[in-house]
Amino acid sequence: MKARKKVFILLGFVVAVLAFVAAGCGGGGSSNTVKIVSDLPLQGSDRVQTEQMVRGWAERTPPDFRFAVKMSRRITHFGALDLVGTFCEQVRALGEKLGPILCQFPPTRPRDDGLLRLMLDTLDPELEVAFEFRHDSWAEAEVPVRVNSLDGEAPFRYLRLREPPYDDAALAAWAERLRPLLEDGVRVYCYFKHEDEPTGPAYAARLAELLSR
Repeated sequence: MKARKKVFILLGFVVAVLAFVAAGCGGGGSSNTVKIVSDLPLQGSDRVQTEQMVRGWAERTPPDFRFAVKMSRRITHFGALDLVGTFCEQVRALGEKLGPILCQFPPTRPRDDGLLRLMLDTLDPELEVAFEFRHDSWAEAEVPVRVNSLDGEAPFRYLRLREPPYDDAALAAWAERLRPLLEDGVRVYCYFKHEDEPTGPAYAARLAELLSR
């Protein structure tokens, strides 16, 4: 399965709602979707086919379409750092359609500074990569961008708001926190959790509305 997101874009602010669609480009060429791609083939003959498929996604989407990419579990969960370079090459095939990359370590992986250093040194420095650590031992680890942190010198931030409900006061508070970043030219990617009830799109639309004032 791949993921599709409903997106609202405002002056460097991208807010989206996660939803799932069948494998393929998805979205029917709609300009208001963002796709998460993970666990693409990174070795063997499938690698070439994968790069061609990724280019095809970029070619079939509108100019303002952006893909959000989740790093392969083979790297983040199983430590196959030798595949980082290949992964970067594959997502680069998206060209200007490439948005942020989520590097999510599992709760079973405790802090490993050596592994993190190797990953940071191997990653393409021009890619926008946000890190999410799900084991408490990583609390003080230093990375350029940490999911849900507004601190740092990087030109973007990555938010995953996954604890609904969000009433108007909560969304207004987020808008006030994000507005100074946007005024400073920082790109903000904000993703709401998909729920059975259609609340996510309402949260996204309301947050975008509050930031437009």
